[in-house]
Amino acid sequence: MEGLAIIRDDRVAYASRAFAAMFAASEADLGGLPWTDLFTPSSPDYGRYAWPDLASITRWDGKARGHARDGRLFEADLHLVKSPGGDWILHAVNITAEQAEARELARRSAELERATRMKTHFLASMSHELRTPLAGILGLSEVLREGIYGELQPKQLEAVRAVEDSGRHLLGMINDIIDLTKIEADQVVLARKPTALSTIADAAMRMIKSPASKKCIQTRCSVQPPDLAADLDPARFKQILVNLLDNAIKFTPVGGTVSLTIDGTRDADTVVADVQDSGCGIDSADFRRIFLPFEQSDQQLARAYGGAGLGLPLVLRLAELHGGGVSVSSSRGHGSTFTVTLPRGDLSATTTPAAGTGDLPDTPSAPLPAGTRIAVIEDNPVTSKLLCDFLNGRGCRCEAMLDSQKALEACRIFQPELVLMDIQMPVIDGFELAGLFRASGDPTLASVPVIALTALAMPGDREHCLASGMNDYLAKPFRLHDVYHALARALAAQA
Repeated sequence: MEGLAIIRDDRVAYASRAFAAMFAASEADLGGLPWTDLFTPSSPDYGRYAWPDLASITRWDGKARGHARDGRLFEADLHLVKSPGGDWILHAVNITAEQAEARELARRSAELERATRMKTHFLASMSHELRTPLAGILGLSEVLREGIYGELQPKQLEAVRAVEDSGRHLLGMINDIIDLTKIEADQVVLARKPTALSTIADAAMRMIKSPASKKCIQTRCSVQPPDLAADLDPARFKQILVNLLDNAIKFTPVGGTVSLTIDGTRDADTVVADVQDSGCGIDSADFRRIFLPFEQSDQQLARAYGGAGLGLPLVLRLAELHGGGVSVSSSRGHGSTFTVTLPRGDLSATTTPAAGTGDLPDTPSAPLPAGTRIAVIEDNPVTSKLLCDFLNGRGCRCEAMLDSQKALEACRIFQPELVLMDIQMPVIDGFELAGLFRASGDPTLASVPVIALTALAMPGDREHCLASGMNDYLAKPFRLHDVYHALARALAAQA
């Protein structure tokens, strides 16, 4: 609300109806009143009860608090301009509603920021609490499967593999939930780079080789042209392909076919990836619903094939992050084709596209020498034991240190050549302990390769570990062979 008044000899000579309404009064009620009685000044340029000297100026702008006749207070912007005849034109704007809106907006922003912080904290806590026991389940399954504790009978080995498969499935669901939540919270930043897509395709096909062979499903892969490249995040693009291929394998019957085709010839500006299967198909009425989190096209199929309905929503979000999209072509009983279209991007950054993110090799380039001293600083006794048992079985000499407070002194005596270090330990965490190693004054500890083994798997955790003085980072749950590879690489780099 805003209104006008004419001020003559410091008194209200005229008040518009809107001006009077701000004070819950009539125009006649305000006539003859000193205008300064209507307001309390609040402009920072003047004292609390001081008004400008109108005799010495021709214009004044300020803020004031208006006093309505019904006892109500309101905030106002005042604009005084001197007319040629000597009267003052007072333009008043009631900004109470605007200030209330600003306060409400600030309150909502603060609540949103708090909710985002709590969400991030919850995600980090959930990730840690779920990943830590999974590390024990998957690690023990791996050492049992490897025969570290003795050879297993065929049925025992089959049971251990089932436990490991179930653990990997649970880990995949945890990762999908966390990824979806991070994307919704704008916490995912793509690491784009010019990438050779044939490498990505090969890695994705290797990852679905085992479940495909169990169902005798024929798989095919084609990249055209063979040297096709795009500017994208290789790890996230591989995640897109693996999720689509996993879905295709799951809904394709025994003896069916699944194919991956990546085509760069349809359009010079885009890359098109098709994942086609000969599975049960999808009704066109369900096309939109299958891209919603926790939704599936058919509850009966969901019970038969399992899954939480997170794979396709994650594929869609990741494609959209790249500036692309996903479409589906299918009919019930005739298979499905999911098409991901991504912009090819700027490939001028390098003449030779980098190889995509593949799998770690099965064996390191140089195995650890027999007797390599490795300190395992981990407060979880299950994880500590399985690491030591696995590495000792590979000819290393491991020492478990469950107490982070005593780890520095124990390492002074043990003089390890390599260190595996947990992060979230009581009293002294891994970040602080790594700093103590580097500042210890002991030449061995100041330079010993330290590899973080942690359930911290949120954005920035890897960078935080490296900045604290660690040499490498592995998220829990880990594959024991990956730990061995990381140790071998770290020792080779130290030589």
